[in-house]
Amino acid sequence: MKPLRIRAHRRVSQRAFDLVASGLALVCVAPLLLLAAFGIKLADPGPVLYRAQRVGRNGRPFTMLKLRTMRVRDAAGPRVTVPNDTRVFPFGDWLRRTKIDELPQLVNILRGEMSVIGPRPEDPALLAAADPALVTEVLKVRPGLAGPGALFQDAFDEPMPGDDDPDGTYVRTLLTTKLRLDLEYVRHASLAYDLRLIARTIGVIVGRLVGRRQFREPPELVAVRQSQPPAPLTSLSRGALVLGIATVGLAACGEAHDLALPTWRNDPDAIVLVGAGDISDCSSADSHTAALLDSIPGTVFTTGDHAYPDGSPERFQRCFEPTWGRHRDRMRPSPGNRDYFTAHAAGYFAYFGERAGAPDRGYYAYRLGAWRVFALNSEIPMHAGSRQFAWLRDQLALTPESCILAYWHRPRFSSGASHGSDTTSADVWSALYAAGADIVLAGHEHFYERFAPQTPAGVRDDAHGIRQITVGTGGAERYRFGRRAPHSEVRRTGTPGVLALRLADGGYEWQFVRAGRGAFADSGRADCHPAPATRTREIASHRRPMEAR
Repeated sequence: MKPLRIRAHRRVSQRAFDLVASGLALVCVAPLLLLAAFGIKLADPGPVLYRAQRVGRNGRPFTMLKLRTMRVRDAAGPRVTVPNDTRVFPFGDWLRRTKIDELPQLVNILRGEMSVIGPRPEDPALLAAADPALVTEVLKVRPGLAGPGALFQDAFDEPMPGDDDPDGTYVRTLLTTKLRLDLEYVRHASLAYDLRLIARTIGVIVGRLVGRRQFREPPELVAVRQSQPPAPLTSLSRGALVLGIATVGLAACGEAHDLALPTWRNDPDAIVLVGAGDISDCSSADSHTAALLDSIPGTVFTTGDHAYPDGSPERFQRCFEPTWGRHRDRMRPSPGNRDYFTAHAAGYFAYFGERAGAPDRGYYAYRLGAWRVFALNSEIPMHAGSRQFAWLRDQLALTPESCILAYWHRPRFSSGASHGSDTTSADVWSALYAAGADIVLAGHEHFYERFAPQTPAGVRDDAHGIRQITVGTGGAERYRFGRRAPHSEVRRTGTPGVLALRLADGGYEWQFVRAGRGAFADSGRADCHPAPATRTREIASHRRPMEAR
């Protein structure tokens, strides 16, 4: 990493801007701060201000001021705040969403401890776990009230709820990206850049308040993905590098034991279905999940959104083809909303050809051993009365197999904060349930979530219900969870990987295979079940045969 030198005139001009902007802003927001202080006192007795220890320019500690948003009795706990954190009182949650709780930092700016724009100040304990070379470069400027890293976290990411170690999750999955984004600001800082970041910050805050959940990818993220510069090698880091190489070598000799690949992957008689959704955005994560497919044989399913951001032919060739594309010949895809960002999903259908089904449909069925598998299209009508629903109903009536699996993009049930449960597939779910279907796979939410078997109404039904597994973990940026949906049994975000299923006569096994090291795992097995009521299958010579691919 090339050392940065901050020009003196930049420091002077930025300090002048900080003094004028923060002084005027304090005058303007003083009535708002008084009202907020009154609201905090009513919501939870205690101090109005929260004083947080943070790391400033050149590593100097300082006390950052915020309006208190947590209950005094619950202040202890993780350093990061997770979604739906029970420590935050309702008025405090509103202060956080509007960013009013950050306004006292205008005083820190007047003191010279912070700037209007710059890297967000971090807790010393969290920063100590980050790359020291990266931290040193970022801390060459004053921390800021807003910046690219903070925008990324506010608009795209938060630590997952219910995590046993939210501080560790934050450091592992988010902090480094934030620091690299802030380093892009440090390298290209100017008054014009500051004004653009102020406008972008206001846009995100307003968007959040009106209910917007998705935002454009920050432009700095492109440079971060393309550069990923290594830190300078000190004697200590050289030793760590040697140790790392040795570790990788041992892992390779041990057949990648840490990846916890399914033990049945080498069984020549096993019928295997493996895959994920939300895959390629030209980052490195999709290359890791593609490497998992290299070691797992069988049919590869996808649950949509193959090439971000728009499923164009160019993005398929540039992002998807070098990674997951090498498994195209054994793929059975289903489309997602991003694939349809290109008109009529033309890039998707051109790339997969006949494997994707007819371009005006995008849904089809095939057999895997004793299983009937349906790849459906949640981006076109699925409701009762639609052409897709009529086709599925007819196919189910003609299905002799006792085990049925289906997959599409948008999950019927979800704990996701970005999208949540989607009723688009409610009628399809009812048809599958009536036919005795066993598993539904989905994507759209960039995380892993497994539900207990449920009825179409979301009632737990261990005898006849359908088990849904959302596996939007193919490589795209992770999403956060919101409130836990009923009957959600396992949730994990920030861990790319694939879902592997062994489809046997009369039952199945599942295993989430993570990409790289970590502790998260999920696996199990279940038997196929009959339909909730006796179903007569009319398979006669005068009926049209089932479509198969």
